[in-house]
Amino acid sequence: MGAPTTYLAGSALEIRVPLIDKAGEPIQAQAVSFRVSDGTGAVINEGVIDPWDTEQTEITLPIPAELNTLEPGVVTDIREIEFVVTLDAGGSLLLSETVALMSQDVLVVPKNSFLTMAEAQMLAFAIPDMTAWYEADRDARVKALTEAHYRLARRRYRTYGTADQRRIDAFGMSGYVFNLTLEAFSVLDLRFITAIKRAQLFEADFILSGEANSEDSTLVSKKVGESTEIYKTIRPSVNYLSARTMREIAPYLISEVRTARA
Repeated sequence: MGAPTTYLAGSALEIRVPLIDKAGEPIQAQAVSFRVSDGTGAVINEGVIDPWDTEQTEITLPIPAELNTLEPGVVTDIREIEFVVTLDAGGSLLLSETVALMSQDVLVVPKNSFLTMAEAQMLAFAIPDMTAWYEADRDARVKALTEAHYRLARRRYRTYGTADQRRIDAFGMSGYVFNLTLEAFSVLDLRFITAIKRAQLFEADFILSGEANSEDSTLVSKKVGESTEIYKTIRPSVNYLSARTMREIAPYLISEVRTARA
């Protein structure tokens, strides 16, 4: 079984399941009951398909749009649909179908991104040498941005705002940004917010380029023209960020060894 089909959250769905057994042979059903659950296993709808025609060759179940909405801040969920088929020959058979739901706004600031897709697109227009970004489709860009967010959010930062108390309240004295609310993130120093947004876009482009997994990542040194870039001999990991990313966030890092890849 492949990956479930993905639908936009809030859409009305119509689930169709053919009435066949595991061997692919058609079956006749006397009655069909159903249960619809979300990703936590909570049942959101159940009942019996009525009317039911015993000559039907497939089960059709509409799921109204109001049952396919997502809570604020949630970007994905699933709907697990189970059918209990009462057979004409006696006994019953369990059939199931799984579909995925995805929010139109997949990037949620600052939960899994520091900038929206629209902000990323606008920012990319003003930055040269974003080839990998422009060659990627939307799904690849989203995945790269969320991976870049993960790499950046696991570091500790120091930011200087107009009021020290704002920094203390927002960071909880830890310096980490992965657990900030949107309200807390929005009151951080604007220069830091701008820098981390640019850094996320640079890192996403770096991830899309494939260089993040290149052998150059483990070199002791690499000479480019008249300059030499030094690397630590360690297995490539998310501990390393691209050089462009590091230039953006370096002024704000706390106790961070400033290593970077080209």
